[in-house]
Amino acid sequence: MIVSRYEMSLKDMIAMRVTDEYSIHRIVYSLFPIQKDQVRDFIFCDKGGTATSRNILIVSKREPLKPQYGRVVSKTIPDSFLSHDRYGFEIKINPTYEINRELFIVKGGENILEWFKKDSPLWGFKVDPDHLDFLNLRILKFKDKNLRNVTMGAATISGRLTVSDRDLFKRSFEYGINPGKCWGLGLLQLIVQN
Repeated sequence: MIVSRYEMSLKDMIAMRVTDEYSIHRIVYSLFPIQKDQVRDFIFCDKGGTATSRNILIVSKREPLKPQYGRVVSKTIPDSFLSHDRYGFEIKINPTYEINRELFIVKGGENILEWFKKDSPLWGFKVDPDHLDFLNLRILKFKDKNLRNVTMGAATISGRLTVSDRDLFKRSFEYGINPGKCWGLGLLQLIVQN
């Protein structure tokens, strides 16, 4: 696995017409051309920045292409990184529940934390309820390439986790969790805890 940081200046963002989540999606996907029937092998998170710069974090199975604008700095993730039992984490995730095959956004900080605690075993880990923080919820609204309206929640959660199913945990790290991964949600950002 490879972790990359895509750094953009204001000049880069203007040249690439960065305006919303779809434009970030378009830019990141341009770094990883996908052939027909190929599975997406990268996940990303827009870390934001300042009025004059922006950073995007990317985890991928292959090296990203060199961008026309901005700079990508990459390094290999050691195989041993995912072999630990405890991690600190941060994630920007689309908190959803399903009724009759329709997705709804979980709202309210306490509700989002309860939803995350309840669903975390599905992703191969358990969270420490004493070290779980809801940072914010943004409602994202933008148009996709077909000019369809897209609306989703983007909740930022941080805390500590303990791995309960290693294979599932690795898959969650490599491919992301929950809906909205193609829009920059679901990347499990980890730091090893002792």
